[in-house]
Amino acid sequence: MKFSIVLSGVGGQGTILATRTISLAAIQKGYSVRSTESLGMAQRGGSVVSHLRFGDGIKSPLVPDSGAEVLLGFEMLEVVRWVKKLKPGGVAIINTTVVPPHEMLSGAYKYNEAEIKGYLKDLKANTVLFDMQALAVKAGSFRATNAVLLGAFSAKGGSPLEPELLREVMAGLVPPKLVDVNLTAFDLGREACLQEANF
Repeated sequence: MKFSIVLSGVGGQGTILATRTISLAAIQKGYSVRSTESLGMAQRGGSVVSHLRFGDGIKSPLVPDSGAEVLLGFEMLEVVRWVKKLKPGGVAIINTTVVPPHEMLSGAYKYNEAEIKGYLKDLKANTVLFDMQALAVKAGSFRATNAVLLGAFSAKGGSPLEPELLREVMAGLVPPKLVDVNLTAFDLGREACLQEANF
């Protein structure tokens, strides 16, 4: 068994914490794990992408084009940049909260949200798009968006990692004062996917 995931977002969205949660959960299940992270200008809202592979005989952390079972997208435009990594028929779980890159904030480019959403909905993939930040705010903090995404992954990602394991590992990685908020966010993301609320 081999399972490959690409996580893409921008700095400050919690991409790295999500990657570490899945990695540690896979290690606890006894899988060989390889991962790599490209941070770019992560502290300034720049592009962040993680490659994560686990299973038997994994040698390289890099996911080849059309090699990922799952693409976890923290930001829609970043998903567009990395969608080539997703297998045909794979799973794309995407946050629709818009975080415009610096080029668009400066006016150099325009962010066409409707066009990007339309493109993502037409992917040859099992695609789930919803506003994860709204659920994070409902849980208590917009910073828990990554926990919402992990909850969604536990419901729709098709991985061999049990939801309870992902939840437990995540709780061990966040500061104690934020555990309850993140667990609530995880549960909201999972429930939204199981119910396919507003998709």
